[in-house]
Amino acid sequence: TSAYWDRTRADLNLGIGAVGLTHAVTLGRKTYVRSTAAVTGQRTDWTEDRLDDDLHLRPDLALRSTDVRLHLGTTVDHKLRPGTLGQAGASVQRLGYDLDLRAAPDHTPPLVPVADGEGSALLVEAFGQSRVTPAPGLDVTAGIHATHVALTGATAVEPRVGVTWAATERQAFGAGYGLHSQLEPLPVLLARVDGGQPNRDLGLTRAHHIVVGASRRLTEAVRVRVEGYLQRLFDVPVVADSAFSLLDWRQDVAFAEALVPDGAGENVGVELTVERPLRGGSYALVTGSLFRSRARGGDGVWRPTRYDQRYAVNALLGRDVRLGARHRLGLNVRLAALGGERRSPVDAAASAAAQEVVYDESRPFSERGPAVWLMDLTATLRIDGQRVSQLWSLQLKNALAAKDLALDYDLQREAVVEVTEGYPLPVLSYQLEF
Repeated sequence: TSAYWDRTRADLNLGIGAVGLTHAVTLGRKTYVRSTAAVTGQRTDWTEDRLDDDLHLRPDLALRSTDVRLHLGTTVDHKLRPGTLGQAGASVQRLGYDLDLRAAPDHTPPLVPVADGEGSALLVEAFGQSRVTPAPGLDVTAGIHATHVALTGATAVEPRVGVTWAATERQAFGAGYGLHSQLEPLPVLLARVDGGQPNRDLGLTRAHHIVVGASRRLTEAVRVRVEGYLQRLFDVPVVADSAFSLLDWRQDVAFAEALVPDGAGENVGVELTVERPLRGGSYALVTGSLFRSRARGGDGVWRPTRYDQRYAVNALLGRDVRLGARHRLGLNVRLAALGGERRSPVDAAASAAAQEVVYDESRPFSERGPAVWLMDLTATLRIDGQRVSQLWSLQLKNALAAKDLALDYDLQREAVVEVTEGYPLPVLSYQLEF
């Protein structure tokens, strides 16, 4: 049996919450204003006790983590003149986290701090864009997006442009370009390494996005669209002289590495979409993507990323039914087929010596896991009122009970084995619309 889990009793409590308000108003005949306010939060409490050699349960690990995000934003749409529409907006987000991770060294109590910290950051964004129609069937949208991070002082001003051309009533073409940026997670930026915070001065991760596509209406109810895209990332945080790239990073509360913005990444692919919009109470959407994802680590070598799954297929089928004048019932099913995520190969000899899983990091993400099939089922009930509307939603996530795959060391077999776990998850939500 497992050297770890058969000696361990774990208790995990997760909490996720969100509340928000949206206000929309029309000012005159040309201006529309939409404002939002939202608070989201996530809390994790995880404790582990471990049997010692005398078969006594001893504290082995304790984790408490909280993440909170506050958001305020406003967008204004204004018709400048016939054929020209302007849009501008701004938002402010306050990001905060609190982390306390303690563990027993060599499984010997008492617990000592492994990672701890708290902090917040103010993220301010603003944009302005205008859409013009210089000729019948030709639309051009151009704008500027600005981002400022108060914590690091990083600022980015980015151009974006898109063009669509309706060649015929059934055929259209489009192309777009945008420069985008992303703030990395606060536990990474504020990680303590050798008593300091070397990542505090990291800037934004940047990316050039290019997309070209064509669409065609096959019938009055069915449209098909093909798009090709290229994403080139730069200023990606990496560990110097290492294969590690933050593009491959997963939530790791014990992260404590000094990073430098010398990495790069590339995502390229093609996507086919077939869509039947809501018509006669039914709708359908099917998308299929073929893609490649790779990253350049701190050692300057390009490799596949963890998420280089190569393909993804999604299908959404739904039905809306009116139940009287005020009630509407919705039913839908979502299916997904995903290529397996990549992982580093196991070092069998090192794993046997350590009696735990040890990966061969000299060949990161050179192996691929099995493909994954997912299904979600959703039922909604909408109740329309004169001033307030209600929306009840019941989802069954992972209806096929797809299993997450992990690796563990088996003492009886003296080898690394695959461990799978996954269950259907019901989710009930309630929404008020004023």
